[in-house]
Amino acid sequence: MFDVIIIGGGLVGNYLSWKLSEDFDILMIEEHERIGYPKKCSGLVSWRIEELIKPFPKEMVVKKVKEARFLSNYFEVKGRCKRSVYVIRREKLDEILFKRSEEGGTRIKLGERYLGSKNLKECVKVKTNKGIYRGKILIGADGANSSVAKNYQLEQPKEVYVGIQGTTKEKCESVELWFKRKYSNGFFAWVIPENGRVRIGLATKNYPSYFYRKFLKDRIGRYVKPDTFGIIRVGLIKRSVYERVLLVGDAASQIKPFSGGGIIYSLLSSNVAIETIKKSFEMNDFSLKFLLENYEKEWKKILIKPIKLGIILRRLTSFYPFLDFLFPFLSFTKLINLIDMDLLFKQ
Repeated sequence: MFDVIIIGGGLVGNYLSWKLSEDFDILMIEEHERIGYPKKCSGLVSWRIEELIKPFPKEMVVKKVKEARFLSNYFEVKGRCKRSVYVIRREKLDEILFKRSEEGGTRIKLGERYLGSKNLKECVKVKTNKGIYRGKILIGADGANSSVAKNYQLEQPKEVYVGIQGTTKEKCESVELWFKRKYSNGFFAWVIPENGRVRIGLATKNYPSYFYRKFLKDRIGRYVKPDTFGIIRVGLIKRSVYERVLLVGDAASQIKPFSGGGIIYSLLSSNVAIETIKKSFEMNDFSLKFLLENYEKEWKKILIKPIKLGIILRRLTSFYPFLDFLFPFLSFTKLINLIDMDLLFKQ
């Protein structure tokens, strides 16, 4: 019998198993054989990550950038942030957290697929393709198409985008965000600088390969084989808990609707989950009511406003003529310095 069983060995699964392994017996189950792969993240994250992961793994940082270019159908504006934005190797971050989790004593099962689970009186019975396990709490950290969410009929938001990205040699020093209808249906395309290379990609509701080829042809004049794919599920989940069960990260749609980034929101919510689980064991209370009050209510207290504002911003930016009207009147440097790139408003 484990204290906590975590489904998913990505950022959230590794972070939670690392932090919780200090006090509990943890089992983490990941369907892929290798941590960090397949890659699913563009790797652009705010300064806030330094505050959330300590000790901060500097070796994962590829570059710091402060300038961004915003391009609509007819206009281009530039903005500069006061605080740096990090370009990171997301797979490296996952590997570092995995190592910390392993060193903390987490029992890890790689290459093992979650098939379903059933709540019993004193535990959750989890079935995989290789065995059966029991734990007092189950965490679904298994992404935008969470099998744990499906198992417990926890309905995820239905608005879905597909992200696709490649990496190639190209000179570029600022982040580029392309809000042009010919490159995406409902989202945007991007260029993220590394040192002597760029990450180039986009997210769209449909036809990702078509838009990707079109954007690469126009921006750099050649095709680059994609190395990163991901599903972005936008919206506010109705409920992220069940008795003895919590959804965290992409499984709970804890992402920024306006950019698709999930690292910061996932870490903020993970910290709430950690405190909830500790309290749950102290009080021996794993009920739905307890988890609603201590996890669901608390993470939404932090993120419900930025998620709702992000949904509005996502809809406005997907209406491309609106941006063409707005861009000529914007001072993006002033605007960027007024807005928190994670939470949208200054704390």
